[in-house]
Amino acid sequence: MVVESEDSLLLQTKKKKIQILKLFQHEKRKKIGLCYENGVGVEKDEHKAFIYYQKSAEMGYVNGIHDIGYCYLYGVGVEKDEHKAFFYFQKSAEMGNAMEQIVLNIVICLELELK
Repeated sequence: MVVESEDSLLLQTKKKKIQILKLFQHEKRKKIGLCYENGVGVEKDEHKAFIYYQKSAEMGYVNGIHDIGYCYLYGVGVEKDEHKAFFYFQKSAEMGNAMEQIVLNIVICLELELK
């Protein structure tokens, strides 16, 4: 029988709380990006929006990665670049973003149809 000390249990609880907070950091950065993109509560600044989306993506947040693709596709805070947009959409799909998987399949079908 293993008996854990009170300190050990407190440390485990603290680590779990930190993990939970980290989970929400990337989503928080995405939401800040949305505020800058749309000028909600702050002066509209698409470049700052892109930076916050990028920070979210760097933390491995699938929706943040999608947002980077969106920015490249429509030129939000960066120069339009369809190749980079496709790269980030594909990366998001590979990480399990179901909507991205559907969109990429449609794009692939359209490309095959055009050939």
